[in-house]
Amino acid sequence: MAPRMVCSLVTAAIAAVSLLTATKIAIAAIAVTEAKIENGRLTVKGTGPAGTYVKLDSLAAVPINARTREWAYDIVYHPGDCIVELKLIGATAPEVKAVVALCGPRGLRPRGAWSATVKIFRE
Repeated sequence: MAPRMVCSLVTAAIAAVSLLTATKIAIAAIAVTEAKIENGRLTVKGTGPAGTYVKLDSLAAVPINARTREWAYDIVYHPGDCIVELKLIGATAPEVKAVVALCGPRGLRPRGAWSATVKIFRE
């Protein structure tokens, strides 16, 4: 190989490595495999990239298992609209929303005795 060609290949390789290290690479989004309320507990499970954490709504984050790439929440929690928002911590992946099975949205809050003349509004 001619010295000029070797120099061009080395320059191209250095440029490619520089571009990859300077660019913030997006990590694949998480996948939800289960989201339900059962026996008074919210269970949300899924998979995602190893070495990151998943945050559900504004609750504490849980780690993604490095070997299985799985994560899980099993907590006493009722999302008011039966939709949970999941986000990868420390990654540029988009937020993921999931509808919770066997969940009923919050109803009306009673505000005193019933009266046919008082209008009831949903919060």
